[in-house]
Amino acid sequence: MATSTATQSVTTTVTVTGSQNQQPPPTTTLTPFKRGSQGGKPEPPKCMVTKCFVYSPERITAGCSCIGVPPKTVTISQTAPCSTVTVTSTSVTTPHVTATAWQTVGMELTDGVSTTTATTTATIPTTVTTTATTTATVTVSPPAQNLVPNGDFSSDSTGWSFINSSPSAWVNGGVGTSGSPDGVSNAYHVTNVASTGNYFIASPLIGLKASSSYSVSFMVASTSTDRSLVNSVRTQLNCGSITVVDTYLNQATQGANGYYTLSMNFNTATTTDPSTVSQLGRCQLQFLIPQSSQPPVTWFLAEASITSTGAVSG
Repeated sequence: MATSTATQSVTTTVTVTGSQNQQPPPTTTLTPFKRGSQGGKPEPPKCMVTKCFVYSPERITAGCSCIGVPPKTVTISQTAPCSTVTVTSTSVTTPHVTATAWQTVGMELTDGVSTTTATTTATIPTTVTTTATTTATVTVSPPAQNLVPNGDFSSDSTGWSFINSSPSAWVNGGVGTSGSPDGVSNAYHVTNVASTGNYFIASPLIGLKASSSYSVSFMVASTSTDRSLVNSVRTQLNCGSITVVDTYLNQATQGANGYYTLSMNFNTATTTDPSTVSQLGRCQLQFLIPQSSQPPVTWFLAEASITSTGAVSG
């Protein structure tokens, strides 16, 4: 029985196609084996008959379809009318895809053709860019408009009126930051130095509407420790001959720097009467400051405000 031996070096270059540029494929050197002439030749893999294992970019991309990017949560804080905000976030993920390539190598021996199959595994870096778009509707309520002109005394005492029933008993009226609620903003101040007369303060004209709801608030402080004296401060909102608000500071709560804050809601008349509508367009917030039995006492007024809260319900 004769035996033939053939020795040959075969160099195989394998190319794997990916969705991005990659390193040159590896070079594999194969050395054929020795076999007997009657041993028959090896069969190639069955999948080689009908399939080609070159991976296209589409297959690699499809393999990454499970990658998701969660929506991005947006928090916006601003002072503006209602608006729609569209936010687009882009993230880049670099997965690695391992592809197997089959290569058939033909070798001619003395007793026929022998087919050797070489398997090469290549790692292909692929960059997948995913864009997630989130549309968020953010409703922002603009700050309520203060209907009291110069209610914070930022323009000194412009527009305000003062009536001193006893000029010798009430002195040093003016505007400043000393003694204000925060020491930075302005407040009006006046000092009662004798137990006589009262002091009257009136705001600039305020325009209100019929059949409407409003909120009024203001801050009052005093150097007196007598709460009953503070409680006797009277506040009215008068519109011509119509009194809309009439209250005392016994309903107020004490806060920072000894200031008492009063805040309350009120409704205007539900009417279309021309006289009433006209008077509501010319209102004044008025404060009556009482004399003290133990002067001197300095009084402070700050942050007078009236804001609309909408139409009268019902």
